[in-house]
Amino acid sequence: MTLTMVLLVGLPGVGKTTRARVLETRRGALRLTPDEWMAPLFGAGEVAGSRDVLEGRLLSVGFRVLALGVDVVVDFGLWGRDERSALRSIGAGLGARVEVEFLDVPPDVQWDRVTRRHQGEPEVQFAMTRDDLDGYRRRFEAPDAAELTGGPVPPPPSPAGDWGAWAVRRWPTLALPGGGVSAGARAVNSAAVPEVTVACDVLSRTRLRRCTSPLVPVGREWWSDVAGCELRRRAGRVLPWPD
Repeated sequence: MTLTMVLLVGLPGVGKTTRARVLETRRGALRLTPDEWMAPLFGAGEVAGSRDVLEGRLLSVGFRVLALGVDVVVDFGLWGRDERSALRSIGAGLGARVEVEFLDVPPDVQWDRVTRRHQGEPEVQFAMTRDDLDGYRRRFEAPDAAELTGGPVPPPPSPAGDWGAWAVRRWPTLALPGGGVSAGARAVNSAAVPEVTVACDVLSRTRLRRCTSPLVPVGREWWSDVAGCELRRRAGRVLPWPD
């Protein structure tokens, strides 16, 4: 059976998570649905880039699982074409077939679904207004025929260098397959790695242990390059993750 990564594309209320659950069961796949994690972890839909932080870590797990031979369903929405191109490129590099599925419904149906879901599952569906949804539709880049049929992935925008580098800038907590940050990302993030190590507490299976690790530049923040020991450096402070 061909290893597969499915990218579910669409706005809120179009049925992505319902479809993701079907694929999860049918394929025995790992389903990555950030909406189910946001409220328990952060208590809001978007707090200071928290969704990007979460999505980066979920994708890191997804790529690890994909490399182990398990199908993955990415239930992110993926409004931007570059986001989808980056994931298509990385997934293909792991030997997976990457399928793009686009879901859409009429605006009135979407509004009804979002409203009912917020009333029934406020911990998953955050409150939205009709104006919010209209704005989302204006920003959304619908996939074209090449994406939907598995056509060639276009080159990344300059100065990313490669799609791995672009993805690390888009999701600053993303650990690329093989560990660490891609060569292209290191070129983009040209700041030198600091000559220091820092300590953090990480949960290792059933016990709490201490670790030290060097920091590497990723986007506008510093992140540990050691799996399971992520750190953030902001305004001269190093904070354990999650804070």
